[in-house]
Amino acid sequence: MVLLLTLGRRVLKAASATLLPHGKLRVFEAAAERIEAVVGRGPAFVRAREQLQSIISPLGERTATFVHRAAAAYAAASFAPMVAQMALTSFTTHSLGELTSQLLERIAESDDAHESLLAARPLDLGSVRTFGLLGLTMHGPLSYAWFTLADATMVRYGRGLGPRMQTAVLVAADQLAWGPAWVLTSCTVLRISAGESLHGIGSFAVGLCVQGLALWVPAHVVTYGFLVSPLSRLVWVGAVEIAWVCLLASAIRASSSGDTAAENGGTDLSPAA
Repeated sequence: MVLLLTLGRRVLKAASATLLPHGKLRVFEAAAERIEAVVGRGPAFVRAREQLQSIISPLGERTATFVHRAAAAYAAASFAPMVAQMALTSFTTHSLGELTSQLLERIAESDDAHESLLAARPLDLGSVRTFGLLGLTMHGPLSYAWFTLADATMVRYGRGLGPRMQTAVLVAADQLAWGPAWVLTSCTVLRISAGESLHGIGSFAVGLCVQGLALWVPAHVVTYGFLVSPLSRLVWVGAVEIAWVCLLASAIRASSSGDTAAENGGTDLSPAA
């Protein structure tokens, strides 16, 4: 009874303060306060209040513990969705980059403006699939791991650096560590999947990295200097990667053609006109 009166008074007080600011319920609130004051003088009210506190306090502690554990579990589980987003984005960008590269090559090879681009040489959908799987299984997860490692390292060791210096260090580390490692890995996987030789793969990867500096240095100034959340970096890097994969695919095809010609001794095997 006492608990009901206490609860009723608080409800009436809240209602009079919010729903009826002019105080039409203040009469009922005052009556509840008088009843509570009379009944609350006895030991029953004191025991009821102590029982109520003994119930609420453990519930509050358990709720706080539950919220803390739920937040920790969510933070640990958020790794998987972000990796999946990175993987799917890399799959899309690598597939689109390879497809765009093939279309641009066919446009350059086409002599007649009205001739179908695919009349002489159809699209190599197997290569598009290979690039897409490379992005899905390797580039996306590894990119997430690199961004996480770079941010954690900068938070731990780069606190004394200014924002511009932090950006410069991250861009330099990206181009000196992550960039060459990924270019070499991707070129190796693509050549192996095509059954081609790995001869000269190191010098080819270095040359490709040097060519990519003009694209990736300004791009990563934006990545590390202005974008903080992984999702925003994901969208930005994915957009730039379409152009990069287009360049990468064209360079790998040109390298493969050069290696084939070198293996044939430079002899022109095409039929005479």
